[in-house]
Amino acid sequence: RGVVVAAPKTNLMRVAVVPVMTEKVLKCSLKSNLENIKVGDNVVLDFILNDTGRIKTLLERES
Repeated sequence: RGVVVAAPKTNLMRVAVVPVMTEKVLKCSLKSNLENIKVGDNVVLDFILNDTGRIKTLLERES
C-alpha cells in the first residue's frame, strides 16, 4: 500500500508513490483504468521483489 506523491499532468499513467511501511519513494506505472489518480490517493501495489524494489503494477486505488 502506498500514497501517490507525484502525478505528472502530462502523463497520468506514470506516478511516484511512497509505500506506507518504508516511506521510500518508488515509481510505477498505472493500469489504464486508474487514469484519474491524484496526489494523495491511497493505492495498492504489486511489487517486484528484486534489488531495485521497482513496482510491477498498481493494482487498485482505495476509496
